[in-house]
Amino acid sequence: MALVVPAATAHAQTPDNVWAPAGQIAEPLERAALAALPNGDALLIGGWTGTGAALTAAARYDAATKTWSAAHGLQDRRATATAVTLPDGRVLVSGGERLHDGYYLSQGGEVFDPATGDWSAAGSPLQTRVGHRSVVLADGRVLAVGGAINFINAMAETWNPVTNTWRVTGPSLRYRQYPAVARLKDGRVLAAGGGFTREVANADIYSPKTNRWTPVADMRVPRVGATAVTLSDGRVLVSGGFHYRDAAGALTHPALDSAEIYDPATNTWSDAPDMAAAHGEGSVSVRLTDGSALVLGGGTAVTERFDPATNTWTTLGSLSVARGDVSAARLSDGSVLAVGGSDSSRWAERLVPTVGPPDPESSSDAEVSSDASWSPAEATYGHPSPETPVDPEPTPDAVTVPGIVTPEPIGDPGPAPQEPAAVVAPVPTATPTPTKTSAGRLTIRSQRVKGTAVVVTARCTGGPCADRLTLRRGKTMLASKAFNARAGQTVAVRLKPRTRLPRRATSFKLELASQKVSVRALLKR
Repeated sequence: MALVVPAATAHAQTPDNVWAPAGQIAEPLERAALAALPNGDALLIGGWTGTGAALTAAARYDAATKTWSAAHGLQDRRATATAVTLPDGRVLVSGGERLHDGYYLSQGGEVFDPATGDWSAAGSPLQTRVGHRSVVLADGRVLAVGGAINFINAMAETWNPVTNTWRVTGPSLRYRQYPAVARLKDGRVLAAGGGFTREVANADIYSPKTNRWTPVADMRVPRVGATAVTLSDGRVLVSGGFHYRDAAGALTHPALDSAEIYDPATNTWSDAPDMAAAHGEGSVSVRLTDGSALVLGGGTAVTERFDPATNTWTTLGSLSVARGDVSAARLSDGSVLAVGGSDSSRWAERLVPTVGPPDPESSSDAEVSSDASWSPAEATYGHPSPETPVDPEPTPDAVTVPGIVTPEPIGDPGPAPQEPAAVVAPVPTATPTPTKTSAGRLTIRSQRVKGTAVVVTARCTGGPCADRLTLRRGKTMLASKAFNARAGQTVAVRLKPRTRLPRRATSFKLELASQKVSVRALLKR
């Protein structure tokens, strides 16, 4: 299905602080990814059109003519994916889902080359994921954090554009589906909030130099689906988002109009003034050229700008329609392009904001953050300095990561950071173990309920694998089965619980005994 109409009409110069038409796409679209291109254009990727299945289609926006044209399609259907523009101008899109049910996830990632218009495979990530964020690091690698794989918490991974390979980071042990993520000025990455069945306020910082995550101060307000932007003074604005339940306990996803600011120098959060409107599911925040932040979408037509110098919000021109699951990007000329997020409008819109003097980092590094649950245009368009070339990934610490086992320490792990309550738990000694020693590494790729059984797929790498997979609810063992796998083989292990699974999604543990790994999973019949 095409994302563009055969022809579009160019429009007059966009006035400041007013949204002006920017061409039409073929039909209303939501949950697409949008990435800025180096020549000032933009690339629209995948999304939903209300037909049930995600699109493989892509479209290219011509900023000079304000028109859209079809681009080469993706290799896999993708909605709720993330897209980032790499330092060399290519675009990496990763994750997402083929159908809106949390099970049929898009495979791996793909890279778009604007010079040729072609897509190519982006290595093989250890996990598929949806509801995550992607951010370009200062050395040109890409960090994917948060999200879930078939309702199992997803680990954080980095992708190296030079080697086209993915590698797991040190353990990110908190549930972070739909988190707020921003790259700090010193190159570290803040991940805050998110959650799965309830919103959380905790936060962590990732250091690319040490490949470690470190817990930091909690936010003042728990929130999921919030957006984050690093401001000109180095602080981070986290705005909007939603709570899963309202005051009466109903699952209504009430949107938030609150915002707060994290200061990495003091490891403290402070309240920012409330916004003029609540920006909930599908909201987007964009760092403007002066280091201020623009917030839009999330179920409203209101657009507002936060100025860190005065600590105030200013309401700008409104969008033509309320956009919930909007996709947005800051183009190279400083204007902001918004498209999708409405079931009634095919029009894209473009805003030229009135801003102050350029911030040195913001002028060359356009950060866009979105509610990754629905409208993942999340991207940081990073340009590494000459002093930070792309190097091979740092060696991860010898730690236990959800679904991944490193059988032997790699290098000197150094002092371990203090870890929060972990998703990974040690396996009780009572769990039976296989008689054969595993020389390889096992990755739990997915799990699903089939009839009365739980089918878990696991991949063996680095040598032959032998282990015992156990399903537990609390301390009660429900099923256990030993299995073997060859190096490079993916096996399906069928577990038959002793009792029927509940009708509501309930937390269980999947344990690999000999490699001492435990992964939480939500299961229901």
